[in-house]
Amino acid sequence: MFRPHHSPNMGAARSANSAGIGNASSSSFLPSASASSEAVFPLPPDILVEIFLNLPPDQVVCVIRLVCHQWKDLADGEFFWRERCRR
Repeated sequence: MFRPHHSPNMGAARSANSAGIGNASSSSFLPSASASSEAVFPLPPDILVEIFLNLPPDQVVCVIRLVCHQWKDLADGEFFWRERCRR
């Protein structure tokens, strides 16, 4: 008969899980409606442009532009495409 190994920390994990710690459905981990439109880790536009310049053009057009308004504005900007063509 198979018996799973019981570790001493298993009880602590169960009690933490039942308390909502580490549970993705816990309301304390869900973003509020006002925070959902803001970037979690905002990057300066010049850093984003450098990242976008290292991506294939089809990814910029088909994916990056759809992420958020800021990324769309950067990807649609004249500077971005001039720099892309220059490289």
